[in-house]
Amino acid sequence: MDNRVVVVAPPVEAWVDKKSKEFHLSFAVPGIDLQNVQLNLQGHEVTISGDQKSGDSKRQPDYLRNEFSIGPFERTVMLPFNIDVEKLTARYSNGTVEIVAPVKEMGPKKEGRSTGS
Repeated sequence: MDNRVVVVAPPVEAWVDKKSKEFHLSFAVPGIDLQNVQLNLQGHEVTISGDQKSGDSKRQPDYLRNEFSIGPFERTVMLPFNIDVEKLTARYSNGTVEIVAPVKEMGPKKEGRSTGS
C-alpha cells in the first residue's frame, strides 16, 4: 500500500451568467458533511476549508486501493474585483458549495479630451 501524504484542494468551477449579471463559483466537496466545511471571505479572497472524516473508525480494512481523500483540505480563490462581495451568498447542494454574487455595473467609459487645433 502506498503511504504518501496527498494534499487535497477541492476542484472549482467559475462562470458569469450574463443574463442575470451574476458571478458563480462552485467548490466540489462530495461526501463531506456540511458541518465540516468552513467558508471565509477576506476582501476578494474566499477560502473553503474543512476536514473529510473517515467513515467507521472501528473498521480498518486492508485496502488494495483507496483514492478517497481523508483529512483536512483548503483552497483559496481570488474573486474578480467587479463583483459585489457585500451581496455574496453561498448555498450547499448535492456535494457542491456554490457562491453567487452580483456583477457590478461598470461606469461609462471616459473618453479622452480633444484639445482641438
